[in-house]
Amino acid sequence: MLKLFSKFFLFLACLFWFFLRNLLKFCSAGYVPSLRKISSTQP
Repeated sequence: MLKLFSKFFLFLACLFWFFLRNLLKFCSAGYVPSLRKISSTQP
C-alpha cells in the first residue's frame, strides 16, 4: 500500500514538474517580448 502511494506521489511530482516547467516556458515566451516592446517604445 505504501509502495503504491509513493509511486503515485512520484508520478504526481513528475507531472507537476513538467506542468510547472511548461508554464514557465510559456510565461517567458509570452512576457519577455512584450516587455521588450514596452521598454523600447518608452523614451
